[in-house]
Amino acid sequence: MTKTRRTAFSLFSGLLLVGVVFYLLSHRDARRERVFYPIANIPCRVVIYGADERLFDEIAKVAEERVRELERIFNPNREESEVSRLNRGHSGEWHTVGRELQGLTSKALEWYGKTGGAFDITVLPLIRLWEAASKEGRLPTSEELKETLEKVGASSLIISEKRGIMFQKDGMEITFGGIAKGYIADELGRLIEGYGVHKYIAGCGGDLIMKGKRSFRVGVQDPKRSRGELMAVLEMPEGAVSTSGNYERFYEIGGKRYSHIIDPKSGMPVENGIISVTILGKDPIGADALATGITVLGVEDGVELLKKMPAFMGIIVKEEGKDLKIYYSKGLEGLITYNDMWNDVDKLPF
Repeated sequence: MTKTRRTAFSLFSGLLLVGVVFYLLSHRDARRERVFYPIANIPCRVVIYGADERLFDEIAKVAEERVRELERIFNPNREESEVSRLNRGHSGEWHTVGRELQGLTSKALEWYGKTGGAFDITVLPLIRLWEAASKEGRLPTSEELKETLEKVGASSLIISEKRGIMFQKDGMEITFGGIAKGYIADELGRLIEGYGVHKYIAGCGGDLIMKGKRSFRVGVQDPKRSRGELMAVLEMPEGAVSTSGNYERFYEIGGKRYSHIIDPKSGMPVENGIISVTILGKDPIGADALATGITVLGVEDGVELLKKMPAFMGIIVKEEGKDLKIYYSKGLEGLITYNDMWNDVDKLPF
């Protein structure tokens, strides 16, 4: 084993798998941990430090019940979920919805505005179109794209505190795929702290919230290698972290891979070279939405957006031909340790 390999092994050994995107080595204090799968194959995790077994079991049980409750609200593929019932509603009419669905829709509209429309929860008709076409082994036709794009655009989604939600276009549907896991992480944090616990990790997939006085080591998945291979490790204080990437989920049509992230303005899968976006900040909901939005915007506009948001920092990995480039917030200087091949990749601070 070479010195570089030994160093990498020493650095990354012991990291705890927490999902598709992140690995994590946190406090050395005694911890209790539970993993459950309420959302398809996405792992949700609760890690508590310093709690006795009885308290931990109660927190973990209530946390799992809470995530399953949220899945019944926000999963558009569950026929009887609240969002599915809303999506079946007629346009031009007010639909009364629960507090949480209305609240997260309102948050999503805020991020629609902040990202200039790049993050758009009304993209679901386009997702359904691409899923159907890929199953048939073909690309959507230009006519199908044109027709479906007429159903998309969060500016045609209206919220009233007293009346509920109204779709102004026929066939509009919403999905919370780019923001729900951030909301779940936020809710789990609130739940855990309600028990008087202030040292924990919680979240689903790669959307995590971490609380504790000591720093956390968060590993970022290598987007060019198999699951478990790391690009880098971040030393970060308590807060939230979220990643959006094209490397594990995609449509494959005619031997070509297309991103699962759809540009709501063009109707096409994003093809701007971005393969991974990692966002760090205090707000898990914002981090989740911002990671998706920047993936759609591309590097130039994404960097400019992050510069205007001091509450967040980011790492953007872009593929340019055969080359890779990493764009990262200057605030992360000295907090990132890269592995193997990533030491030689161009790194551009902003």
